[in-house]
Amino acid sequence: MLLLNALLRRSKRAALVSAIVLLGGILLFASIQCARQHSSQQIAFATAEELQSFAEVHGLHCQREPDGFGGVFITDFRVSLQEISAKTCKANCGLTPEWKGILWIKQLRSPAQDAPWRFDPDDNLGGKWRIWGNLVVAGDEEFMDRLEAWYRQEH
Repeated sequence: MLLLNALLRRSKRAALVSAIVLLGGILLFASIQCARQHSSQQIAFATAEELQSFAEVHGLHCQREPDGFGGVFITDFRVSLQEISAKTCKANCGLTPEWKGILWIKQLRSPAQDAPWRFDPDDNLGGKWRIWGNLVVAGDEEFMDRLEAWYRQEH
């Protein structure tokens, strides 16, 4: 009888330890999945104006290209559109030191259904670029990373 009681107590302890270990594993898995989902959250802007507003709230500088081009430059320093245009080339976005602290943004699809247009980054850009919803964002990758981090903190 003593032996049976000792075995039962040992079984209860083993079951309790197993349950604690299992629960800990489930909690660890859930927290890893949650962190992975948060860090891989898609960055998505519908319009260039939406991203421009987001950038300006964070103290960045925006310069819209003249009508017909439709792009927006976002910089982390004050600079004129003429200076940006003179020192950057969209064939090598983010590949030269001149792109440091500079991004170029272009909408991929027109918001108007009656006058649709589509921008294809594969045909029009070189270098470093990403898709953020309805926008292509090209230029300094570290600067893109910084904006993505701000976006994830707020969403």
